[in-house]
Amino acid sequence: MAFENAVSIKKYKEEIKEKESQIDALSKALGQTTIERDWVLKKLTQGSRKNVFLWDVNSLDLNKRKSLVESKLNKSLS
Repeated sequence: MAFENAVSIKKYKEEIKEKESQIDALSKALGQTTIERDWVLKKLTQGSRKNVFLWDVNSLDLNKRKSLVESKLNKSLS
């Protein structure tokens, strides 16, 4: 009986470590995605002529800008 409890406790602790590792990896990915999103939003909203990508961001309306950022976020989370 005591041996079975020790085995269960060991498995439980291993599962906890695995979950903590997964949480750390997901937190890192979320942080990176947040940084990338903030960078893109900054570039899209600056409005200066020198900060353009392959298109003139000044010609894009707000909905188009948002859709570009959201599609990038969706791809990075997949």
